[in-house]
Parts: sequence; structure tokens; C-alpha cells
Amino acid sequence: PLFDYLNKTNQLTISPTNKEYRNLFSNYINQLISSDTSDIWSKTDKKKFLKFLTESIKKHFFDRFTLKEKLHEIINIFGKELFFREMSKDSELTELLKKFINTRNRVFHIIDNQKNFLNGCECAAYGMKLSILYRRILLEILGIDFNSYSLQYNSLIDSIDKWIKREC
Repeated sequence: PLFDYLNKTNQLTISPTNKEYRNLFSNYINQLISSDTSDIWSKTDKKKFLKFLTESIKKHFFDRFTLKEKLHEIINIFGKELFFREMSKDSELTELLKKFINTRNRVFHIIDNQKNFLNGCECAAYGMKLSILYRRILLEILGIDFNSYSLQYNSLIDSIDKWIKREC
């Protein structure tokens, strides 16, 4: 729901698929259905079916984001300070996002042999960071100026990063 809200208010920079690709796909479906010479449907049925098929496929395949894509986008917009250490190397953020997803899958789908997941210490640390990120987004939505709490925010980030370095 939060990601959908951010997407609707145009605060996100990613789009499910570029428009050119979507249009090419629609044209292909149009040609495919239009070239059908069978007489099993009338012109209105064909048009209705074409619209239904195109919209259904677009909605199912083009309007979805993976959890990893959503997290990456939200961190890029609202969590640059919070995940600065992890974002210093793009590969490190990518690896962390994989760990987030694998940990989620391990916990919610009960996958015992899941590889590359957060350990207990990392779960605690990144749980705190994600909680702070959520609060940061809510404060942004409420219109509270970031400068009014940035000192405390940055101090909290430093404390968590030091704790991660020391304990994890």
C-alpha cells in the first residue's frame, strides 16, 4: 500500500515497463487478433476480446514490481542517508536486497535450506533501519521538513552503523 501510494503521487522514478515496449506489445496483439480470418466471432466480439486480452496481459505482466525493485526504489528516494554505507558500492546494496528477499522467503515460506539470508544480528540492525526508513517516509508524506529532525536522524544512523560494524 505504501509503495502504491508513492507511485500514485509520482514520487517514484521507476515505471513497470517503458511505454514504447507496451505500445509494441499492444500493436502485436492487435495484429494477431486482426489477422484471424475465422468466422467464430463478430466484429464487436473481436474488438471486445482484443481490448480484454490486451488490458489483462498488460495488467498482469507490465504493472507489477518485485519486492526487490520496490525496496531499491524506496531506498534510493528516501533512504540515501540511512543506507549510505550500503550504497557506497552498488553491488553491496544489491547483495543486501537479495538478503532481505531471501530472509523474507525463509521466514514466511519456511524454507530451511535458503541461502544468503540475514543472520540474527543483521535482522535486528536492518529491522531498525527499515523502521526508521518507514518513519522517514511518513514524515515526508505528512509534510514535516527533513531539516527539522536531520541532526537526530543522522546521529541515529551513525549509532546503528557503528553497532552493525561492531556486532555483526
